[in-house]
Amino acid sequence: MNHFVINMNSEQDKLIEHLKSIEKPYSIFVQRILPKASTQQMRYLWGCCYKIIADHTGHSTLEVHRALMQEYNLVDEPAKGQDFWELKIKSASTFSTVDITEWADIVAAWAFNELEIHIPSPNEYWINEK
Repeated sequence: MNHFVINMNSEQDKLIEHLKSIEKPYSIFVQRILPKASTQQMRYLWGCCYKIIADHTGHSTLEVHRALMQEYNLVDEPAKGQDFWELKIKSASTFSTVDITEWADIVAAWAFNELEIHIPSPNEYWINEK
């Protein structure tokens, strides 16, 4: 399996030329490369979102994290060194700044719909912490 990381337009053009030269059919897996989730984002997820749910349910924040990740954060991606795809839990340590924002929104929506509790937005949370 060939892998390309595209950082510039010239590399994108090179990839397009490569695709034109190979025999069809083929499959393409595209993954956007973004900065890692920040410490503040992780603190909000664990110290606000998970803590509020844990306090409400009587479980630990780790138990809340594991249960929600197993239920709602599955990703289908190519297996390393293999020609097949596998469904697995996406590790929170791989979250980008966009991934963690989307995940916190999913967690807050789940808490509201399933437990009828409000998770404050990051802006509300940081204002109350000060």
